[in-house]
Amino acid sequence: MLDRKLQALDSSLKTSGERQDKIFKEVQKNREAEQKASEELRQYVEQEFRRRDDWGKRAAEIRRLAGERPVWIIKCPAPEGPKKVRWGDYAYALSLKRYLDRLGIYTVIDMREDWDCETEADVVLVLRGCHFYRPDRRNKKCLYIMWNISHPDMITEEEYELYDVVCICSRYYAQKMADKVKVPVLALLQCTDTELFYPKEEPKMILFSSEIQEALQGDAYCGQFRISFL
Repeated sequence: MLDRKLQALDSSLKTSGERQDKIFKEVQKNREAEQKASEELRQYVEQEFRRRDDWGKRAAEIRRLAGERPVWIIKCPAPEGPKKVRWGDYAYALSLKRYLDRLGIYTVIDMREDWDCETEADVVLVLRGCHFYRPDRRNKKCLYIMWNISHPDMITEEEYELYDVVCICSRYYAQKMADKVKVPVLALLQCTDTELFYPKEEPKMILFSSEIQEALQGDAYCGQFRISFL
């Protein structure tokens, strides 16, 4: 009888010990997660302080580098850091910058974190996707252009009115908004950088636009599916 009680006690102690070990590991895991989060927050705060310190010097430096060239700022909604390469907006901004530079324009890309930096630009081009930007009207001579390339359902008529010019990548939607807002609205379709995207070989057959539907026997769509502008 005593042996059974001792065995039961031993089993209970083992179970209790295993439970305590499990609890200890969970506490340790949570503590490590808290320490990691605390370190990430510290680094973020330090980075933001450095960023804002740089903002004060940035406008003068841009003007110095631009010389006599007009300054355009492209407001890109992609975040700073390694993640930006996964955003199509960033690739699009890079292509726009390259071609604007060739036109004799000094072009700067502002990632999402630098959108509030005042740069004394001549033109600010906002790639309006999933993030809101309010034009900084302290710069009286700056022309603010919105290029609405996605998420039109997130944009109010009041937001369109904040800009000097609105471009929309849909003829249908541009006409629709032109009848509703006072600012100029233009259809400006998105484009492909043919220096990056082109066939490796000459196509064996060229189809003109009038022949495509007949050749395909129906409608065709190439790209990411989104019905926002339809």
